[in-house]
Amino acid sequence: AVEKLVDDGLVRSIGVCNFSRRQIDRILEKCRIRPANLQVEIHANFPNAKLVKYAQSKGLTVTAYRPLGRPDLATEKTNLLLQPWVTAIAKKHNKTPAQVLLRWLLQREIIVIPKSVTPARIVENSKIFDFTLTPDEMEIINTSGLNERGIPVEGMKLHPEYPFNDKF
Repeated sequence: AVEKLVDDGLVRSIGVCNFSRRQIDRILEKCRIRPANLQVEIHANFPNAKLVKYAQSKGLTVTAYRPLGRPDLATEKTNLLLQPWVTAIAKKHNKTPAQVLLRWLLQREIIVIPKSVTPARIVENSKIFDFTLTPDEMEIINTSGLNERGIPVEGMKLHPEYPFNDKF
């Protein structure tokens, strides 16, 4: 059905969201028109590195939703914007913690879609192209988070296609 939308000129590309490696493989085996993008939860508390690497190896671009985690629902332990390892890097670059976290994703070749309803934050979030994180800073962010999903979608856990039962 989605491929017909491309055929009819109604959409240019197909994307998938919250797919596991197994689900990506199933789609790639059966599709006529390959998906162009995989959108999944990715942030410093859940780098999702194996799935990102796999999707990119299959030619999919990757988009991170919730790239700053869930600051609105975060605890002191889970709020990425308050973590000392983020704030120290931000201070070094004269940037905000959010800018550092968004830049980290861009340097991993991941598209970011941060949520903001504040015009000043929207502008701030766009100012991430005038600095580069060092390899050491990238590694600090890669390894310092909790490695936990922020959005497990628990109500779907028993569904046979629940993607988060898979390792990646």
